[in-house]
Amino acid sequence: MKRYHIAARQQWEDFTHNGNSYSLNHLSSHEVVFNGKNHRYTFVVTYGLHCFAKNDQPHTIDLQYSDGHEIRNVNLERYHLSKYLRAIIEEGRPSSWKNSPNRT
Repeated sequence: MKRYHIAARQQWEDFTHNGNSYSLNHLSSHEVVFNGKNHRYTFVVTYGLHCFAKNDQPHTIDLQYSDGHEIRNVNLERYHLSKYLRAIIEEGRPSSWKNSPNRT
């Protein structure tokens, strides 16, 4: 994985809950290129703890995760939805929505 000189978490450690392992590789930093009218822009995208953790919500489990600045409980609904974030950022919508008649 390419490393960037930024003050943000670039990779997340996987976690285990009830004997199940949950990968956070999909939340590793990456580049996104936007081709403007006259310029090409390259952005570094990073993901924060809030993408998969939130306290006192439905689907929050009793498993704490720290990013070095704060500690939150993992939220399994946020975890599963976080798998769509990269496609939303790169394509404007998750690839699984492309053929859905109810999504635009």
